[in-house]
Amino acid sequence: MKPDPTTNLRTELARHDNVIADHYRIGAYFYDTIVHGFQLFIGGAREWRNSFIRFIHPSCNETFLELCCGTGAVALALAKRTGGPVWASDLSVDQIRVACFKARFLRRNVHFSVQDASSTGYPTSFFDGVIISGALHEIAPHRRAAIYRETRRVLRTHGRVFITEPDLPKNGWGAACFECMFGEWSREHETAYQLVGGGLEAEMTVAGYKLEASATSNFGVFKHRRFAVSG
Repeated sequence: MKPDPTTNLRTELARHDNVIADHYRIGAYFYDTIVHGFQLFIGGAREWRNSFIRFIHPSCNETFLELCCGTGAVALALAKRTGGPVWASDLSVDQIRVACFKARFLRRNVHFSVQDASSTGYPTSFFDGVIISGALHEIAPHRRAAIYRETRRVLRTHGRVFITEPDLPKNGWGAACFECMFGEWSREHETAYQLVGGGLEAEMTVAGYKLEASATSNFGVFKHRRFAVSG
């Protein structure tokens, strides 16, 4: 098979549409430490991850794909729960290197690869569930729309999309933490605020999905959602 000359261009465009993509070239090797440090103030990264896995409620005979997987924490936890295999991909070469190391060390059956989530090489109608965890708030709206279309392509007829994203509670400690993390000083300010208050649900409705269930964790700073294809 001849290489597709447009692949590198699509990948570079996707990186451009991720507002903090350049952070992951070196930051990938400190990413887990940074995430754990930030989330200590809202209950911890483990609580967020475990609550999301419980929300997904996976079974061992289902096939799962995580897009924008970062260093693979959710995919690895999912593989532990189901026994695998799990597929996962991210734009960042460095984050995938870290994820692969963790998979070998933990002996988890996860197939990691470097891919643009809006145009993957996965087969059509292959997965029972597609997962996106804490990544959409870093991505420009038109790229998010392309990612939603790609989830439709790779999902089986009765498949589900599971998304967890930072959310803005109405008040309290969670609201203060969200506003601290995504204030006007943050490069993620605009894209993060686009998804709160029903913003993500509205985008998914346009993409042809309907919300089936939702739950919050970590003082309401994270909201988990399960979507099915509408109609």
